[in-house]
Amino acid sequence: MILNVNDMPPARCPVCFVLQNAATQVDNQFIRPQPGDFSLCFSCGAALRFGPKLELELAPTFDELVASGELDERGRRHIQRLQQQIRVPRCSVEACDWPAPLLCDYPDPRHKNGTCNAKLCEHHARTMAVDVHHCPAHAGQAQLPLGGAP
Repeated sequence: MILNVNDMPPARCPVCFVLQNAATQVDNQFIRPQPGDFSLCFSCGAALRFGPKLELELAPTFDELVASGELDERGRRHIQRLQQQIRVPRCSVEACDWPAPLLCDYPDPRHKNGTCNAKLCEHHARTMAVDVHHCPAHAGQAQLPLGGAP
């Protein structure tokens, strides 16, 4: 359940600086965050802790938390799984923050693997052939062989 935005003062992630103004309880209970509670930035996945005024601070490392008894191995694994889900690549199309499971396959010799490689969500990827996708910038362009003009 998402808390009312009035229940948490807006705070920026100290890692990616994205504004956070609400929190979601992992077990879906409606509980207002308290100083010392843990959180994950939903933009970058950074492990955070709420400070005295509910500002976001970097949490101690997992090793420090386990050593202090604040976190057990099961909790560490759970948080790391959540971070993996958050940290998937995001679409490179401006103003789109959807997960990007696809890459632009338009030939571009300037890149290491010879293709554009723009990260694309399924909405912005233009399917050109089976397992061949183009970003919106390249969708209308004719492909030339990598060596130049045909």
